[in-house]
Amino acid sequence: MGILTIRRLAARLLVLFPLLLSTGCSTAAYLVQAGIGQLSLYNHERPLQEVIDDPHTTEKVRERLKWVPEIKKMVETELGVPPTSNYTTYVQVDRPYLTWALTAAEPFELKTVMWSFPFFGAFPYLGFFKEKTAQDWAHDYQLKGYDTYVRGASAYSTLGWLRDPMVSTMLYRDKGAMVDLIFHESTHGQIYLKGQVDFNEQIASYVGDTAEKLWIERAFGKKSKERQDWDNDRTDRRLFGTMLKKFAEELKAYYASSSNASADDRRSGKESRFAAFQKQLETAPWAGRGWGRMARLVTNNAALLAFLTYEDEQALFDELDEKCGGHLKDALRYLKSFEREWDRLSSVERGKTKPQVLLKERLRSNARGGVCLYLDTQ
Repeated sequence: MGILTIRRLAARLLVLFPLLLSTGCSTAAYLVQAGIGQLSLYNHERPLQEVIDDPHTTEKVRERLKWVPEIKKMVETELGVPPTSNYTTYVQVDRPYLTWALTAAEPFELKTVMWSFPFFGAFPYLGFFKEKTAQDWAHDYQLKGYDTYVRGASAYSTLGWLRDPMVSTMLYRDKGAMVDLIFHESTHGQIYLKGQVDFNEQIASYVGDTAEKLWIERAFGKKSKERQDWDNDRTDRRLFGTMLKKFAEELKAYYASSSNASADDRRSGKESRFAAFQKQLETAPWAGRGWGRMARLVTNNAALLAFLTYEDEQALFDELDEKCGGHLKDALRYLKSFEREWDRLSSVERGKTKPQVLLKERLRSNARGGVCLYLDTQ
C-alpha cells in the first residue's frame, strides 16, 4: 500500500472521528470495522502487472487480470472519463465475497431501516468485511422485530475517495460479466446522488448492462449466440423486476388492509403470500439462465426491498438509452447534468419527489428525441 494512500485514508478517518462520537456507539463501531477492513485490503495489495508476471500466479487469474487494462480503457472511451488509479492493484482474499451487505425492514411495512453517515447521507444497507459480523448485526435487528437479509458482494466502490483495487472475488466472472462489473463500479465514482442509493444503483446497473452488450457485439457480433444470451438474460431481468414491483404493491395493500389484525394473523398471511410469490418465480416463463433460482432468496420484506434497489425503474433507463441513441457517453453526460439540477433543489423540494420521477419528467419534456441538451442549460 502506498504511503500517500495510507495518509489519505488516515486523514479522512481523523476528520470523521469527531463526527463518529456524535453518531452513537453502534455507528462508530460499524465505521471503525469498515476502516480496518479497507486498510487490510491496502496492506495486501500488489501492482497488477507484478501479479500477472509472477510465475506462481495461476493461468486463470493471469488471464482475467490481463482483461482489466483493456476494460479500463473501454470505460474511459465509452464514458468519456479520464484515467484513474482504480483497478491497478490486486488483492487476494480467502473468502467467497469481499463484503456482506445487511438490509433490515419493518415486518409489516415495505420500509427499510436507514443508516445515516457524515458526508454520504443515508443508506438502506450496511456492508461488512466479515460474514459473522453481518449475521450478528442481523440477529440483533431480528430480536427487535425486523426482517433482515444478508447477501454477499464481490466488489464495491469507494466513490472516488480512495483507489479501488481488483479483488480475487471479482475474478470468477467471464469477460462480459467483468465488463459489466467494472463499468458498474466505475459509474459510482462518476455520479452519486447523496442519500439516493436506489437511484445510484439503478444508474450503475444500466451502465454495466449496456457496456456488456457493447462488448459482446464487438467480440461476437450483433446476431451471435452470445448476444442472444444477453437479450434473454435482460428479458428475464426485466420480468423479475416487473414481478417484484407487482408483488410489492400486493404486499402494501395486504399490510394496509390487515392493520387491525393480530400480529400472528398478519405474519401467517405474510408468509403465505411470500410462499405463493416464490412459486410464481419458480414457474415463470424465463427465457434464458433461469431467474427462478432467485425464488429461494425472496423470503421477507428486507430481501424484497434489497432486490428492488437494483431492479426497480429499469424501464426508465431504457428510455434514457433510447433518447441518447445508445451512447453511454451521452447518457452519462445527461445524468451528470441531471445530478447538478438535483443538487440545486432545496432539501424541502427533494423531500417532495424522487430523482426517478424528476428524471422521467425531464426525459419526456424533450420531444425532439436524440441526445437531450435541456439539462445543460439549467
